[in-house]
Amino acid sequence: MRRAVPVVRRACAAWLCGCGGQNHQAAREDVRADLDFETNVRSEVWSIHIGRALGVDPAEVERKVQEVLTENRARMIGSGQPSQ
Repeated sequence: MRRAVPVVRRACAAWLCGCGGQNHQAAREDVRADLDFETNVRSEVWSIHIGRALGVDPAEVERKVQEVLTENRARMIGSGQPSQ
C-alpha cells in the first residue's frame, strides 16, 4: 500500500527543486508559513515553561507585551509604515 506524502514534504520537494511557476511559489509560501507557525508555537511553549520555572507572573508579562505592541503600532503608523 502506498503511503500518502504529507503536504509539507511535497511542498519542500517543489521548493528544493527550484522549479518555477505559481503552484511552486504557493507551495514555498505554505512551507514558510508552516515553519513560522511551528517556530512561534515552540517559542510560546518554551517561554511559558521557563516563566513558570522562574516564578514569573504571566499576567504581568502579557500586560508588558501589549504595551510594547501598542507603542510599536503607534510608531509604525506615525512613520507611515504598514502595521503588521
